[in-house]
Amino acid sequence: MNRKTGLCFLICVMCCLLLAGCKKKQEVFTEPFQRIEIESFSRAMKEKHFETYEIVDMIYRSGKQYVVVEGYQHEEIQRFIYQIQGDEVVEWITLPVSKECQTNAVDVDENGNVYLLEERYDEIADKSGEYLLIMDREGKKLSEQEIGELISANDIVTELQLGIQNEIYLFCDSGTICVLNTLAELQYCIENHVGERILEVTRMKDESVIFVSAEYSGEKENLNVYQIQHDEKNTKRIVKLEEEVYGTNILINGVEPYDFYLRDNHYISGYSVDEKKMTPIMDWEENDFVADMTDRICVLTEKQWIALEQDTEPILVYMQQGQPETGTQAERLYLACLYSDSVLHKQVADFNRESKSYQIDIISYDEKEDPFYSFLMDLTTGKEIDIIMLPSEQQELLQSKGVLEDLYPYIEKDWELEKEDFLPNVLSAYEQDGKLLHTISRVNVSGWLTKKSYLGENDTWNLMVFQKMLEEHPNALLFREASGEKILGYFLDGMSGSLVDWEKGTCDFQSDAFYNMLDIAKQYGKQKESIPLEEVVEEVKKEALLFSETILNPFEVELYDTALNGDFTAVGPPFAGENGRSFINSDIQYGISVNSGNKDGAWEFVRTYFTAEYQDLGENIILFGMDTDGFPVRKDCFEEYVKRYTAVERYEKDGQWIEPIQGQVGTSVLDFEAKPLTTEQEKMFRKIVSETMQKQKKDTQISKIILEDAQAYFDDEKTMEQAAEIMQNRINLYLNENR
Repeated sequence: MNRKTGLCFLICVMCCLLLAGCKKKQEVFTEPFQRIEIESFSRAMKEKHFETYEIVDMIYRSGKQYVVVEGYQHEEIQRFIYQIQGDEVVEWITLPVSKECQTNAVDVDENGNVYLLEERYDEIADKSGEYLLIMDREGKKLSEQEIGELISANDIVTELQLGIQNEIYLFCDSGTICVLNTLAELQYCIENHVGERILEVTRMKDESVIFVSAEYSGEKENLNVYQIQHDEKNTKRIVKLEEEVYGTNILINGVEPYDFYLRDNHYISGYSVDEKKMTPIMDWEENDFVADMTDRICVLTEKQWIALEQDTEPILVYMQQGQPETGTQAERLYLACLYSDSVLHKQVADFNRESKSYQIDIISYDEKEDPFYSFLMDLTTGKEIDIIMLPSEQQELLQSKGVLEDLYPYIEKDWELEKEDFLPNVLSAYEQDGKLLHTISRVNVSGWLTKKSYLGENDTWNLMVFQKMLEEHPNALLFREASGEKILGYFLDGMSGSLVDWEKGTCDFQSDAFYNMLDIAKQYGKQKESIPLEEVVEEVKKEALLFSETILNPFEVELYDTALNGDFTAVGPPFAGENGRSFINSDIQYGISVNSGNKDGAWEFVRTYFTAEYQDLGENIILFGMDTDGFPVRKDCFEEYVKRYTAVERYEKDGQWIEPIQGQVGTSVLDFEAKPLTTEQEKMFRKIVSETMQKQKKDTQISKIILEDAQAYFDDEKTMEQAAEIMQNRINLYLNENR
């Protein structure tokens, strides 16, 4: 369905793609595809001076390529069809726009007539209706038909596609396919897909119409590709798609030599109906395209495709098969990662497009039997690896292996960077023996929000203050999720690093500090009790909840400061020293391998994440209205970040006018209006950041061992000492196995 979609929908689609299943990788023996932006389209959009615009459809018919655009300006909608002719785009036709209308589908016949399916809202009748408009290439209306007169009253049309003889296929939400003649007169309906969900529609190379249908058996989704047989007034299944491999934008039109193309999470493949054969043509990981940012694709010829990329604004690009012509041969760099994802692929693709000297290949270990062990072995035995993407789950263990270069000398030699550019306490928190072993671009502060009055006049936070809080509030929950396991997990998040020495390969889980953690978690754990997320602020206010474990961004500071009338502070585990808060990473971290044969080339990629151009979050904050990516560690970018949350008047940034922060948060127990931070709230946020002195050291395998063995103590099956001894032995074994 080609409906207007917001950013939240795009994010949901990205998440769905990331969570989709995997299949065994295959070899792709074709040349890679290069990316060539159709800059004339971007220029044409700028000339329209739209506030925002979207590409609502892409059409390929009779060797011609069309793009349907809706632009928005001062609450007015303009709708155009552009034709792409090589490197240029031509405004081909202006489409009518009715008030409160929405474009659902567009198609063009071989003569250039336009078939437009739109949904309109009638304010007087207070109802929506769907209409089929047919116009000639000059924009003259040839006919207009209300769809409600052709289909069931409770049904809606989600897709439109023209067939070989320009018959009109209307695909309904119910699964019904209505077939109209060229005069928009209903001929018959195909009912054998009623109850299924028709996802996508396109044409094969012979112009016959095919579609993907989803049929559900319990929670299982079965996807099949069907071809409409016009003469038989029926459909025929062409291929059953593999389970949990396909996301969105599955079907792509066909041209010689393939009947059509299929896109899954690894490949784009050509499909031959006669041979019943699928041939992988493009591997997403081997090309400078990001699957999650590449929306619709149309195939023009076997070696030239056109794609819609969804970045901060829509971009049209050619996907051209074959190596680009360059005067010099770029050097290859190899980036090793435990698991690859869309963010990594986008960052590498961006670098490869911009660099004339280097091209990065990704080496992922996600299909190895033991990914981390294989990853570690290759790094320590000198395999050709230049750049390392640090795994989020076992960073400390990796950093203890001596496989990462100190980046400070590279920063000192860099023409643009200086150590003094960054927040000093953040750098210090991430140093290891005075070295910085990886990039640090954006972080968050993790802590527990609570009442400042609990800490007393001296504003002191330690184990004694914590225990006094527990004694004075025996019926309060410590955290929203109140089981002993959850409490112990919150303790470990802030201080497990003080119990493990990764460099020496030792641990200390038979200490008074850890016994104290176990004792408190068991004593105050309430297995079946929890507080709904929307009630947390109110429960902290009523002292029924002592701590809200959260990420301390400016919005949280304003929310709790307002709700608690200034009686607000942020702490962390009281066993960890000082205030207990810690920094956590909110971005990918990269390092340079000590065994790299091209460390200067690796630095060209790694240095990007220290630059102001990368760390500036102004654009994201503009889009979302609140932070989603942590705060930058560059001083200049941090100041811009704070300005975004504190500005009380609109200001200009990079040619855009930024309005002051405002928004509404409403639940059954909370009604909060977000506004620019007050001077006191700004000071509070700055204090939280500047007085945080440690990073969160966490290893998911160690946490798993601790929580598994602690359960026997919580269930009275083992004493505290027995449970701790088992943990000590298991974690020592884990550390020794990975030395």
